[in-house]
Amino acid sequence: MNTKTDLLNKPANLKKKVNASENESDLTPELIQIKQNNLMFQSIIANSPDLVTLQDLDGNFTYIGPRCEEIVGCTSDELKAMQNLEYINKIDRTEAIRIKEKAFSDGKIMSFEYRVQVNNREEVWIHHTFSPLFRHGKPFRIQSNLRDITIQKQYEETLMEIDKELTESNVKLHNKNVALEELLIQVEIQKTKINQQVQTNINNLVRPLLDSLIVRVSSSNKAILELIKHNLELISSSFSQKVSSKYYSLSKREIEICNMIKQGLSSKEIAIILNIATATVTTHRNKIRKKLGLLNSSTNLPAYLNSL
Repeated sequence: MNTKTDLLNKPANLKKKVNASENESDLTPELIQIKQNNLMFQSIIANSPDLVTLQDLDGNFTYIGPRCEEIVGCTSDELKAMQNLEYINKIDRTEAIRIKEKAFSDGKIMSFEYRVQVNNREEVWIHHTFSPLFRHGKPFRIQSNLRDITIQKQYEETLMEIDKELTESNVKLHNKNVALEELLIQVEIQKTKINQQVQTNINNLVRPLLDSLIVRVSSSNKAILELIKHNLELISSSFSQKVSSKYYSLSKREIEICNMIKQGLSSKEIAIILNIATATVTTHRNKIRKKLGLLNSSTNLPAYLNSL
């Protein structure tokens, strides 16, 4: 049998006899065991961080532990004078009473958290466990364990505030990302429109003039005009921009030669157009291959440039 319940089941006059006797030789073995159990029970209560109380079926306190003022904020006598858990905050009291009555009726341990503010003391949070005690199979007392959880609640509130702030920050960040994605889409749309407009203007305004010049100039100048024409066509495809943005180490001359290689011109033809030595063009080609990571590769340079 449970020690506390066993002690409580003894008649009141028997308990008084046990507590009053200082000489164990005056007691029977059963009474000695009860006295030892009583001392052990008192020691457990004294060292418990909780306030332990006992109430009868009518709600009257039959025992109040030593931590009453520390936990609840009032003396044992003040607590005894309060009926129906009056020390509990009005907002939480009705639910606390319901849980206490349910613990009695169902014979089950039940817990509840509520606020207490007594004698103008700062409000504290209490975790209250209702444990019914039984006699002859029926509950006749209810043991309560009250623990101050104010600091825990403060931590929980702080964590909730942090979580709320993080949630709000994540929502704002998500909204910014959505706005940025929409902006990038709009930028791409505008870029496409601009490219189309440039291509249209080249086709309608510049190419007709170039075509007219090509049929009028000498053959030695036709290659230059054809190169100009082709480079204008490349503006819309942004080949030079791709090369210069992807490989920042390429010089302007190397990008210019890349354009001509892409069109299929030989080193000799490039040298004539740029008015430089063929060997110089070969040197530029080797530097271009090195900067593009093709120096020790069998990759064809014109084919690679056309893939950009």
